[in-house]
Amino acid sequence: MLVTLLVHVPLAFAPLLQPPFPPECQLDVLTPMALEERSVAGFHANVDAYLALHRVIARALPPSEMFDDEDPFFADELRRALVAARPGARPGGFFTPSVAESFRRRIDLALAYSGGSAIPFRPDPFVYGATPTVNEPLLIVPDGIGWAPLLATLPPLPPQLAYVVTGPDLALVDVAANLVIDVLFDAVPSWPGSDVTYR
Repeated sequence: MLVTLLVHVPLAFAPLLQPPFPPECQLDVLTPMALEERSVAGFHANVDAYLALHRVIARALPPSEMFDDEDPFFADELRRALVAARPGARPGGFFTPSVAESFRRRIDLALAYSGGSAIPFRPDPFVYGATPTVNEPLLIVPDGIGWAPLLATLPPLPPQLAYVVTGPDLALVDVAANLVIDVLFDAVPSWPGSDVTYR
């Protein structure tokens, strides 16, 4: 009986005698705002890494092409080089699950302020027949108004990149190369037609 008591008493107090877990073993409880900031920071980090690659590749092009970004041959050469540098690029490279959730939430909020429909943001119709595809070119139809109010709710981009709404999808496009580098499918609900615009 005494032996049993001596064994059980120290074991009963063992949890009280153990030191607390070190900070690296404790779980962080992040607020929705902190999660949003972390997602956006990750998105910007991926954008910065891509732009660093873009600069290296653009510098490697022949001098006659490197400084003329209005030249269609420049866009073709740059696009081919970028595709070759990222042969395994797939949707979700920039629009990771957490970024996609954040972007969809922002788009839904913008649509809620417009009455829950994409119609107020539509420019005059521009027909675009294909779904955007990563590592493929995209027809970009400039429009000064169009989707700009909705896209303004998304994290800002450097001038080399643009968000493009085509149908219900949101594409991330390298402007100089005319190259789709990521697609967020079904980003814009309540889509009544097949239009394209960018900012």
